[in-house]
Amino acid sequence: MSTVEGYIGIAKKARKVVSGASLMDSIRQKKVALVLIAADASDRTRKQFTDKCITYQIPCLIWGTVATISSASGMNMRVAIGISDHGLANSIREYLK
Repeated sequence: MSTVEGYIGIAKKARKVVSGASLMDSIRQKKVALVLIAADASDRTRKQFTDKCITYQIPCLIWGTVATISSASGMNMRVAIGISDHGLANSIREYLK
């Protein structure tokens, strides 16, 4: 397991992971500090999340696959997740640099 998966697991236990339909709302309300999008997400999905994050000035990274993100977050078939804790989001960004 990579460190990013560990950070996502910690965020999940702390209830700081946002996914599904509420992710777009959380981006609009600036309640997430980082959005992770699966590399194997469709072009349309990737563009939707990327454009929304750029509009609301939220960092957005392409990382892992749908299977990796789903496994790390403990949810089924997640294409993108948001991390609402700023400390964990910064740790993930630093690790992926």
